Amino acid sequence: MTIAFFGDSFTEGTPFRTDDPDIWPNLVAKHFYMKADNQFVPGGSNHAILRNLVHYMRNNADVEAIIVTWSHWNRSEVHQGEIVYQMQPNGNSFPGKFINQWYKDMNTDVQFQDWVDKTWIVDKLLKNKIPYFQWSAFPDERKRNRNYDPENWLPTSILEVVDGVGNTPCGHPTKKGHKIIAERVIEHLQKKQILL
Repeated sequence: MTIAFFGDSFTEGTPFRTDDPDIWPNLVAKHFYMKADNQFVPGGSNHAILRNLVHYMRNNADVEAIIVTWSHWNRSEVHQGEIVYQMQPNGNSFPGKFINQWYKDMNTDVQFQDWVDKTWIVDKLLKNKIPYFQWSAFPDERKRNRNYDPENWLPTSILEVVDGVGNTPCGHPTKKGHKIIAERVIEHLQKKQILL
């Protein structure tokens, strides 16, 4: 039995390896006696996460559960030929001047609504087909006005769960943080009766 995880470096387990038994996706899978299939996109935008999920669903009919951990709503991507560059403020995938201009010109309301639309798409794609839930790595997603609340949404973000008790210098969870995240995810899965 397999549970697939979709997200950015917070799902990858940074700064630890994806096969480390003590990162939160592996702890969650172990708790439910399942195999973790970690489909992270390092530095990934929500465009990349959704695309990854759609491709996965088209090719993996045998997965038993899915957890989607969205990245920050203002991350984006640029396609140049066959290469896809993930972009975020102060990132280094492009020259800083280009990234600064991209974010200066960005309509944040449109960008945020695009992220909300993605959560709606995932609900429509997975509802009544496979056990799943969605949440976010970053805390400010829920502070803006939303016109759609995803089903089974976990209302706290990864950064809120580990705030002050389990962050590395790069902001990612420590081993203690991963354990706390896993406990919160397991609690949500059981409370919502997504997995028992």
